[in-house]
Amino acid sequence: MMYGLKPVPFRQKPALFKLKSAPFKLCGYGLVSVLVSGCWFSPKIFFPRVFLACISFVEQERGTTMNVQISTLELSQVITAVGGLGTAAFGLLEALKPFFSSINRMGLDHISDTIATLTPTQNGEGVPRDPLNAPPQRSILATIEANWVNGVDLTAQKAVAKALIKLHLSPGTAEAVAKNVNIDPVVLNAVAAKTLAGLPLAQPESDVFSRFDLMITSMLDEAYQYSDQVYRNRTRTLAAFLAVVLALCGAIGLEGRILFQPGHLHDLALALLVGILATPLAPIAKDISTALTTAVNTMQVVKRVIPR
Repeated sequence: MMYGLKPVPFRQKPALFKLKSAPFKLCGYGLVSVLVSGCWFSPKIFFPRVFLACISFVEQERGTTMNVQISTLELSQVITAVGGLGTAAFGLLEALKPFFSSINRMGLDHISDTIATLTPTQNGEGVPRDPLNAPPQRSILATIEANWVNGVDLTAQKAVAKALIKLHLSPGTAEAVAKNVNIDPVVLNAVAAKTLAGLPLAQPESDVFSRFDLMITSMLDEAYQYSDQVYRNRTRTLAAFLAVVLALCGAIGLEGRILFQPGHLHDLALALLVGILATPLAPIAKDISTALTTAVNTMQVVKRVIPR
């Protein structure tokens, strides 16, 4: 028996209850296990226990006896295979991006809204909509979108955005920008006028401009970090959905139409569980397999050195 990994026993249920609810119990147990493992347990320890528990559950619901002598090689292969399914799901998601451009634009809305508030149009009669000697707002937003879609480093994206915001600042936009960043609009207007004229700034004006720099830096940092989190969460969700679809396709390829018959609902539930576990296992599957192999080899050496 693998050291430290034991099948989790389940109580026997009435036959009618097992036939109707066993697949749903298995899927629910696997989903809760994924959520719990990310909060309170180490994935390298908890995921193998989830696999053993679910396999034991399936065998007991089928009415068969599970052999508890599961070898390390078999368990490592299962973990590696499920992690490989998650990697394949991420790869398929990358392949779908050229056909579904909205995937690359996930999270961009918050960045665009933040930069739009820092690059407003000019107000006043006879004043052009965009400042002279500066890119218009639509060009700035297009540049931001291009960098985001192409996956440019976040630090470089924030640096480009801050430079374009400062370049767009003018006496006609200073008042609106000052309200959005909570800075004295009169002083910021004077800073913008002197900057366009190439005149040196007074000490109070230099202090206000430094505060303006810090304010837009913090706003851009918040926007990009939040948007990056939104992008990663949504792509992981899409990859998990693709992993479930791939797992179901694999199960259908093995079982055929009988997979959806009452006697094979446990196989269907197991395919769903594998698809759900594939995405969170993908980044750590190799580490889990290596850790299990190392732990078992260590215990074998200890048992040889210290006999019973």
